[in-house]
Amino acid sequence: MSNIDYIKYTPFRKKEFSLKTIIENVDGKKIVKKASTNLESNAFIKRIFDNYQLLKKSYVNIEICKVYQNQAEDEILFEFIEGHTLTDILIDFINKNDKKSFIDLIYEYKSLILDKNRIQTKKAFSVTNKFIEIFGQYEGIFPFDYMSITNIDMSFDNIIINNDDYYIIDYEWIFTFPIPFKYVIYRNINYLYTILGSQIEIKKFISLNELFNLYEIYDDDICTFQVMEKNFNKYVFGDNFSINSKFLKSNYNLNQINEYKYHNLQNFYSQLFWDYGEGYEEKNSIAKNITISNKNTIEINYKVENLKIKNLRFDPLNENCIIELIDAKILHKDNEEQALKANFSNAFHVDLNKYYFSTDDPNIHFTIDSDVNITEVKFQLRYISYDSRTINLIEEKIISENTKNEMKISELQNQFISAVESRDHFLSLYNDVINSKFWRATKPFRIAIEKIKKIINIKKIS
Repeated sequence: MSNIDYIKYTPFRKKEFSLKTIIENVDGKKIVKKASTNLESNAFIKRIFDNYQLLKKSYVNIEICKVYQNQAEDEILFEFIEGHTLTDILIDFINKNDKKSFIDLIYEYKSLILDKNRIQTKKAFSVTNKFIEIFGQYEGIFPFDYMSITNIDMSFDNIIINNDDYYIIDYEWIFTFPIPFKYVIYRNINYLYTILGSQIEIKKFISLNELFNLYEIYDDDICTFQVMEKNFNKYVFGDNFSINSKFLKSNYNLNQINEYKYHNLQNFYSQLFWDYGEGYEEKNSIAKNITISNKNTIEINYKVENLKIKNLRFDPLNENCIIELIDAKILHKDNEEQALKANFSNAFHVDLNKYYFSTDDPNIHFTIDSDVNITEVKFQLRYISYDSRTINLIEEKIISENTKNEMKISELQNQFISAVESRDHFLSLYNDVINSKFWRATKPFRIAIEKIKKIINIKKIS
């Protein structure tokens, strides 16, 4: 018997990298499957299988989760490794307020990447064409340290401890050309901090700067690695990956980036479009610069010149975002207010008044009574998130949950159809018996038996 415990898709990657990951329980034993979602990603599946061979030759002190080629060319199987991820252990240290153990494990992470310091890094004095294709031109300091085989996805989530043994459980992105060793550390510490920050109050426990300083990753390194990360995501996601390039092109230090990002985002704006019945045009719109706060409610008011229109379109931000639309209303020329109700939007998910947008052109549409003359449009909202990576993770999770729900619905529908078919089958058998010659021929005997039973019951009572 087989049950699916978990399924995850990567629908926003380019076709050649698009996969699905399934954790399946087969007769009480869990297995992990990775499968391509189209013909173009079959080669990527094979590459993951080859990555296992590369890592197996490179690592001696750390176990590599075994992978098996399935009979189907578009699918590979992994062992399911029980245990705790490094992320789980770090969260435990935070909950216990044990900063020393937390830092010790963060620092040990470097030795794990190097197979408990067995692997020696080398020096690179230039980058290859393949590096430029995937990560862009390198603007950092030469020479840099690198590994002969680099797993850039060796994250804290992808290292599991089981009975004091370490296992690497995911290795989609392995490269054999020089990549700065510090980039791997930067990438996965940055990702760890993002993940922990979504679960607990990590900022009060330790700052991201402190973590980077442990590995002597400073402002110039951060700017270089941000550009590399942006280019890598473009390589993987293509047009589906959106990131604010201002922070990547300008040489801010980390504190300046955070200050600018959270308190002074004047380059962000919202926009109101109106339609007279012929569609939306840029000339029939008003844009407003906004300063984002993910804690406070923001009011955005658009004064218009006594417009008589059919439809309104509100673009809450010129970036992908998650918002809570608390209130929307119009003001008539006689100062009477009227609430607006959204008709539709291009959000990938709507939860009551929360809208989740993965597009960098989010919009919400409203229909207006054509007899109304509008002088002002008012919105009250809260910006929950505008971080691309976080939103992409949420979208993948929602798609995964929807897929699981659809599978359950499909299973229930199949069970219902099977039950109806069984019912119809037994009804058919019953009708065959009722209509058979034998059944009709024996009818007088059945009637006589029923009469005899009644007589016997009457005598018992008397």
